[in-house]
Amino acid sequence: MKRTKVVALVIYASVFSMALVQTRVKAVKTGYDISKIRGQISQKNARNRHLRFKMQELKSPANLEMLAKTRLNMVHPSPCMTAKLEPLSESTPARGNLLASSR
Repeated sequence: MKRTKVVALVIYASVFSMALVQTRVKAVKTGYDISKIRGQISQKNARNRHLRFKMQELKSPANLEMLAKTRLNMVHPSPCMTAKLEPLSESTPARGNLLASSR
C-alpha cells in the first residue's frame, strides 16, 4: 500500500513538473514572439516616418514646379499669354451663368 502511494505521488509530481515546464516553454516562446513583433512595429514606424517625409517633400511647391517643368514641359506664361479678368459687379448679370441669371 505504501509503495502504491509513493508511485502515485511520483507520477503526480512528474505530471505536474511536465505541465510546469511546458508552461514555462510557452511563456518563453511568447516572449520571443512579442519581441519579434515589437521589432516589426519599430520597422513599420520607421518606414511610415520615411514615407510621410517623402510625401511632404514631393508635395512641396518647389518640387511640383520642377516636375511641371521637366516632366510636363510647362513654362510660366509670358505677359502676352495672360488676360486680367475684372470681377463682375452685383448689378451686372453674367452671361451664360445660370446662378447669376436666376437671381
